[in-house]
Amino acid sequence: MTATATYMHDILRRGRVPMAPLEYDVPWDDQPRRYKVYPGTQSIALPRHAPAVDRTLGYALGCPGRERSGDFDLASLGSMLWHSYGLSGRRAAVHRNDDVPAMPWYDRAVWSRGTASGGGLYPLEIYLVTSGEQGLVPGIYNWNSARHSLSRLATGNYVGRIQDSLGPHATGAGSYLLLSIKFWQNAFKYNSFSPHVTAMDIGTVLATWELWCRNQGLPLRANLWFDEHELNDLLGLDGYAESTVSVVPVPMGGTTGGSGRHSRTTRHEAHEKSRAPRSFEVIDDIQSEILAAAAADNPWQVPPPPPKDPGRGVADSAPRVVLPAQPLGEMPLREALLRRRSSFGRFTADPPISQGDLRNVLDAVNAANDGFGVTGELPDGLVRTWVCATNVADVAQGIYRYDRSTGELAQTLEAGLELFLQGNYFLRNYDMARIAAVIVLTARPGQIIDHYGPRGLRLQNAAIGAATQYGYLAAAARGLGCGAALGFDNTSYGEAFGTASLEADDATAEWPMLILMVGHEDTVGAELHLRLAEENAR
Repeated sequence: MTATATYMHDILRRGRVPMAPLEYDVPWDDQPRRYKVYPGTQSIALPRHAPAVDRTLGYALGCPGRERSGDFDLASLGSMLWHSYGLSGRRAAVHRNDDVPAMPWYDRAVWSRGTASGGGLYPLEIYLVTSGEQGLVPGIYNWNSARHSLSRLATGNYVGRIQDSLGPHATGAGSYLLLSIKFWQNAFKYNSFSPHVTAMDIGTVLATWELWCRNQGLPLRANLWFDEHELNDLLGLDGYAESTVSVVPVPMGGTTGGSGRHSRTTRHEAHEKSRAPRSFEVIDDIQSEILAAAAADNPWQVPPPPPKDPGRGVADSAPRVVLPAQPLGEMPLREALLRRRSSFGRFTADPPISQGDLRNVLDAVNAANDGFGVTGELPDGLVRTWVCATNVADVAQGIYRYDRSTGELAQTLEAGLELFLQGNYFLRNYDMARIAAVIVLTARPGQIIDHYGPRGLRLQNAAIGAATQYGYLAAAARGLGCGAALGFDNTSYGEAFGTASLEADDATAEWPMLILMVGHEDTVGAELHLRLAEENAR
């Protein structure tokens, strides 16, 4: 197997077979910033206005195919960036996560953001490359998520190099957002687990941008296939410590202008807060394969989807529950982004959640299969869903497969699941007996990596990340608690579902990838959520 396929094989079995490094002490006293800082650069503040149009989350989830041909401006671009990945407020609460004692201290404060991130570490960096639209000097900018400002790294029109890297997918836009992963921002805590979790972060951000653009009537065409070497060279990245992972046109009413092919690389270098950042062999091996794939002929060519796979069938005699369809509600998308959070053990088992609320979250999760802004046709059933029900009104405890087309839960096992759920969860921040339902996101990552090559890891995990973000937002809109976790025994879940096992190396096996816990929250307890003010004048 390739290094990428071997990595995914090992990640999914790590609950039974530990992965290297077997002993790793997290360097908490040497952790990096959660954003890059470029000393000596000119900083341009961006507005963080409330959006011009504030439609509901339900509207955004329900219109994936709607034509959108508008242009961004600095106000709409700044609003999208701030509501998705910017610091929107400070939170402090008594809950079961292990960071509670540090929350009162400013240097360990927990800042809320609209988009979920693995471990709350936010390792994505966002760059703007523009030909000079909206009064900006042509050049390359890094978006500072903490200050909500643009730091100019280089002056010149580099847009043509981006268009060259996209080949036929280039749109002729005069400005582009480039997403990268700076691995140390996550790997300092998660070491070799980092490629798995950071690839999901690609999807959480793109999913948020896609919903935002649907509501604003703005186009979004995120590219995962492009000449990665060219864009890493443009940004001054080595491809291993940090590498470009997505390219998103953001037309702002201008044109590329001039030749757009300046060759000068960035003039400013980021300041690294960590005294001793390190690399991990598995990250380098995966990046080597991805960069090799991006160096092949036509690196922008996206393979057609693999043949449709029906998935595991459920016996006709299996008990079924048809979950009632109900509107998601009138909460604006902006408000859902501001309210989104992880519950961290604040669940209460009483009262059970309603069947309609469960369906709202399940349908939102499955909306990732309709698209999350990524260019090209997505494989069928890129994300699938199972439910471990424990406290759902008029639903027997047990394991169910969910069919979005019919709204049915098909039961594969009737049993109390508290001991199974708690015994296969690695952390201490959730009491599984108090959760209403565990939604399990499954996929066929072996098949996707075999079909798409090493960049298939990004595609598959980005889809899981997008589904997670949609689920978080739907839970917020329904007033439910929600918490995503990767710290569970994937193998035990796969065996319980009958879709995967420790010994079998079948690439078409359906593997549990992430669990999403939902339920009502206990309202008793001290909590502070201080929102940062938006600039509402327009």
